Amino acid sequence: LNDMYKQMEMMSKVGTIDKLMSFLPGSMLGGMGAMSKGQKEAMQGNLDRYRTIMDSMTAWEKNEPAKIKADRIRRVARGSGVREKDVRELIAQWNRSRKMMKGMGGNRKLNKQMRKMMKDGEMDMDPSSFGM
Repeated sequence: LNDMYKQMEMMSKVGTIDKLMSFLPGSMLGGMGAMSKGQKEAMQGNLDRYRTIMDSMTAWEKNEPAKIKADRIRRVARGSGVREKDVRELIAQWNRSRKMMKGMGGNRKLNKQMRKMMKDGEMDMDPSSFGM
């Protein structure tokens, strides 16, 4: 989760999801660049909630999200002012992201495109932070 948090921090420096998506062609990432305003707002809300949840976690919980048990989920939910379901959703999203990044690790063409996009565009991000 620490890496995920750092990525969210970098994204927030660029601006809102709407601004970030404006850098992407509509066909990139399965059409995410062509999302509706409502979808982008919902995604921004999720990112903000996830950051709040992670701010309520201990270092161990961020380093070992797969080992977080129900009592810790309850504590994090109370501390961040969200439902336990939201904490579980964050952990599930982390699992999906981790699996996706592992799958992308071997895709050299995609890695090269992402690096080029980050260097050429206004996005001031370090591609190594994405595991590339």
